[in-house]
Amino acid sequence: MIQPLGYWLFNRTASFFPDPARGISLMNWGFSVAGVIVFYYAARALVGERMARLGSAVYATVFYAWFSGDVHSTYASQLLAPVLVFELLLLHLREPRLRYLIGASVAFGLGAGFRPTEGAFVGFMFVYYLLRRASRKHAAISFSLAALVCLGWLVPTALCYRRRGGIGQVWPYLASVTTQASILAHGPTRNTIANMVRFSVALVFALGPLLPCTLSTCRDLRRPEVVLLWLWIIPGALFRVLSYMSDAPYLDFITAAVLLLALLGLRGSTRKRRAVLLGSCLAWYLVFFLFFRPVLVRSRPFAVIDVYAGR
Repeated sequence: MIQPLGYWLFNRTASFFPDPARGISLMNWGFSVAGVIVFYYAARALVGERMARLGSAVYATVFYAWFSGDVHSTYASQLLAPVLVFELLLLHLREPRLRYLIGASVAFGLGAGFRPTEGAFVGFMFVYYLLRRASRKHAAISFSLAALVCLGWLVPTALCYRRRGGIGQVWPYLASVTTQASILAHGPTRNTIANMVRFSVALVFALGPLLPCTLSTCRDLRRPEVVLLWLWIIPGALFRVLSYMSDAPYLDFITAAVLLLALLGLRGSTRKRRAVLLGSCLAWYLVFFLFFRPVLVRSRPFAVIDVYAGR
């Protein structure tokens, strides 16, 4: 199970392949490619065809996202699941049909199953939308379906832990992990500051030039899609900064939202500025991912970049 709550759904899906290791590779390639495709459709609905194409190329090459698609871990599932939930909610916002909410409920439940922590964070966006934008009947159906899908992996996960005699260790483990590097629990120590630096370095190194555009959308919170995107980002980002952050691929689950907001923030810019900014990000990702080597200099800033971004 790796660690509580484990990744039962991810491992069980891989087990259906004749070679589970090859199956994980195929799954992650599929998550990555499908995530870029869904991102493109979401971006096209928000900012139009031209920016959607360039934004999708940027999304496909963010260094830690690119890396996630080709390693045997669960990170890549979060390149697809959250943006799929958002796209289906966006479709429902523009054409309120139950089928879109059903799709969003299934996508949320499966995304949470493949990587439970990030799935829980996406739940804020999902629940808010159902409470504010869906009819009571449609919201009840969607809540019930999402709960049913989640039970489909939660129950087998609990049974696996029970059979191994470790279910009583799940919550103590989660409590220790979420507080060991938390500045809320321990104040400013080396560990808690390092935790915040891990988040900040990875995010700024990848999306720094676009963050001012992302933040500029705070002036447009009357738009429901902007509110949804910020609800997608804020709960998980706060948890990672204030509680526990590991390697850069932990940011996969918010990358699409940050980039979509950046595209919205760029809409008022000239075509040349948009092309230069997004094109320079794309070039930077390609160069960094393909040619990075550790910087062998005795310097803490270089060491931080080596470990928190380059590694």
